Amino acid sequence: MIDLIDKRTGDAFCENEQEVMKKAFIPLLKLVNNFQGIQGRSDAGNPDMTVEIIDCHMTLNPMAPYLDFGGVRRTNADYAEAEINWFMSRNRCIKGWPMIEDNTIWSRIATDKGMVNSNYGWCAFSPENGNGKRSQYDFAIEQLLKHPDGRQALIYYGRPQIQWEWNDGKHAKYDMICNILTQLLIRQNRLYYIQTIRSNDAIFGFINNFIWHCYMYQKREYYHLRPEQYREVMQAVQFAHRRQCAHILRYRLL
Repeated sequence: MIDLIDKRTGDAFCENEQEVMKKAFIPLLKLVNNFQGIQGRSDAGNPDMTVEIIDCHMTLNPMAPYLDFGGVRRTNADYAEAEINWFMSRNRCIKGWPMIEDNTIWSRIATDKGMVNSNYGWCAFSPENGNGKRSQYDFAIEQLLKHPDGRQALIYYGRPQIQWEWNDGKHAKYDMICNILTQLLIRQNRLYYIQTIRSNDAIFGFINNFIWHCYMYQKREYYHLRPEQYREVMQAVQFAHRRQCAHILRYRLL
């Protein structure tokens, strides 16, 4: 079992859900209602085209990792545990991992051999994605301990090679890593966790991505600090299927 603190302040639509609704779901629904997709796209007349907002900022409570949007979309605890366990294995192959191997999205972006880039545990904890001896996470914790008031505690999920490896058929079939960078800051004995994301699907990607970063935030190395904020900066947040998501939001959430 994954060990996660969950301090929700009520039964439904708590502070995190309200922030996501305000910053992502409602603005996206307005685009759906106005039929404003991505300008210049060849599928502009397609009811399943993508709508997006760019430069989306949210401030969330990392001590409340489980989300519930009126029962329409909620955190699947079993899947979240399976995905985090796979992440922490640092195995970039999805084959043999229950609930991961059969997941539609992971299967779509994986090579025939099951390889992907976006095992976030590998990105953060493997020395292979660090300097060969130490991981991105090791570096960040070291910087926090050495310079608590510094700004150098960074975890890079992506790397320049991804621009060529995201769809080369060897490392992945279609996997440009969505998480770009985590910055950790300590101010007044409080831990700030700032996540920058390249792209995030509001319906099918956000919830699972959020619980991973809550897991990272709640690591034991931080227990001496008071929790403060998880800030998410998404370069683009989108609905992948306009017609389906409009139905979910219009008739069940709003």
